[in-house]
Amino acid sequence: MAPIELSAVGQIFDSPVAELVWLGEWRFADTPLGYALFMTTLGKQIEECLDVLRSLPLWTSGRAADLQWFQFGKRHRVPTRKGGTKEVGDFALHLQCAWRVSGPRGIVVASRDRYEPKGDSSDNVNFEWDVAGENRCDERMAAFLAEHAPRMVVGVAGDEAGGFRLVLDRDFSLDVFPDDSLGDEHWRFFLSGNRATAYGSAWG
Repeated sequence: MAPIELSAVGQIFDSPVAELVWLGEWRFADTPLGYALFMTTLGKQIEECLDVLRSLPLWTSGRAADLQWFQFGKRHRVPTRKGGTKEVGDFALHLQCAWRVSGPRGIVVASRDRYEPKGDSSDNVNFEWDVAGENRCDERMAAFLAEHAPRMVVGVAGDEAGGFRLVLDRDFSLDVFPDDSLGDEHWRFFLSGNRATAYGSAWG
């Protein structure tokens, strides 16, 4: 956001500032013209948080019930609670809101696909969406990863509703958009294996 010149700062301070900055924070910066005022919006904060993903590969994704996870960066093998090991990236993104992966030809796979059977079948009588590999989301995500992964993150754009877009190379993107007003957590981003560093959205 462009700086607000000193002549405008006084006008802002004469107004109810709290109503203007409910999603952000005020920051001052020393400029050749004196002190200027910046407003850091929610979208900007999200971009600053996720900017660490730039130039890192998105290389896999999976699902646990309605939570979709994505792994970024170098691969690491870590122990599991059951005594085995699993492969994770430097960073993990967990989504429990609407999302989609788009490409040059439109939507590749999206969150609502999990409630449709795999293939072209429209028979939902015996369909159980939570069985791994049996829904359209699992099927199409596996195909996307097999054909196009890894995809490099080349840009990040946040919005004022707590959502964001990760721009990937070769005209792909991952869009995340909270789709309710309940104030619950919609997504979580953290260093893999260290949930204490988590950054999550719960903008209600």
